[in-house]
This record gives sequence, C-alpha cells and structure tokens, in this order.
Amino acid sequence: MPLQKSIAQTEIDQSINLTIGKPTFPDVQTNENNYFVALEYQKQFKKWIALGFKLEYAATNDFPDNLNETSGADPRFIGRPSNETLFAGYAEIDAVSIQGTINLFLVNNKRWSFGAHGGGGYIFTTSRYFFVTRVGFDLFTDETIDYENVVLENDFNEFHFSTGLFVDYKFLDNYFVGLKVAGNFTIDDSEFGAQIEDVPVFPNYYSAGIRVGYRF
Repeated sequence: MPLQKSIAQTEIDQSINLTIGKPTFPDVQTNENNYFVALEYQKQFKKWIALGFKLEYAATNDFPDNLNETSGADPRFIGRPSNETLFAGYAEIDAVSIQGTINLFLVNNKRWSFGAHGGGGYIFTTSRYFFVTRVGFDLFTDETIDYENVVLENDFNEFHFSTGLFVDYKFLDNYFVGLKVAGNFTIDDSEFGAQIEDVPVFPNYYSAGIRVGYRF
C-alpha cells in the first residue's frame, strides 16, 4: 500500500509551455517584423482533456524607420508611379490576449500527443495605419511629385476566441516540444462596420509556432 500511494503522488498531470512563432493579420497588406509569444499553463483532468490559462502577445509592423522619426511622410514615394503611391499602406498592431484554454487529445501516449485546442478570453490591441489621401503626379511620366497622407492610431479591446491544432513529442520523461497552429478571432464583429479611424487594424490573426514545455 505505501508503494501504491507513492506512485500515485508522482503522476504527471500539469504542464507549462512557451510558444514562439509567426502571426499573420489578414487586415495588414504586408506582415513584416511579425512574431508572437505565448505562455500557457495546463492541468490534465483526464487522459483526453486538459484545461488551462494562456497569456499571448502578437505584433506586426511594416512602418519604415523614417516614418517613426518624422511627421509621417515617406520621401521614397517621390518619383514612384502615382498608382503605387496612391495604394501604398503601412500598418502596425500590438495585441495582448488573456484566455482560458481547453485541449482535447486525439492521441496521447508515452511519446506523442496530438489534438485540438480552443480558448476564450479578452484581447487588448493598439494599432495604427498609414494611407495616402491625395497624389500629385507628372502627366507625362506618371511619376509622383507630391502627395498627402494620414497616420491613424487607436485602441480596440474585445472578447475573442481561438481554435487550432497541436502536436507534441515527449522526451526525458518531463519535457516536450511541438508545433501549434491557431486562428484568433474577435467574438463581437459589430465593430467591423466601423470607420478605419475607429479600428485602424482589426486584431484577427492566424499563427503557427514551435513550443517547448515541461510536465510535472
């Protein structure tokens, strides 16, 4: 009996993992300098289900350095074809989300885990967007000679949810490494009908990352 009690007490049913990867925001023309980091704690209640808590940060920023340091104009537009200037756009977004999570294991053996995950919580975002409002161009060469632009910035905070798949490989008894893909979406999309001044960049995004974790 003492031996059986000792074995039960050493059962591994909790874990903590760190995921690092790339997010893609569909509302951004060019996803550059984009990355996300997520820290998650899980408690396994049955072999096929675990509940947890996750904190995640995701960002993308394709603003050129000179736009961060000046009034917002990009001198590189001068001389470019007017159509390129008119449809130019830069975007930046920073998103922090807090979620309760659920993981459903389709495969969960000594070495491998595979399944689906989901979660719900709240997301806090700050975004800004650059776009051109007027272009002056040479009628003969079609080159841009002057233009006007605006840079809009605002916050957008909303309830959101995520869903996706994961696969993990376990090693050295207590460690694991894996891949995780997810889609992150706001629950209330009524703001999607708002003007760009209200929500310069919407916070929905897809992500893929590598995660490492410790089981205890």
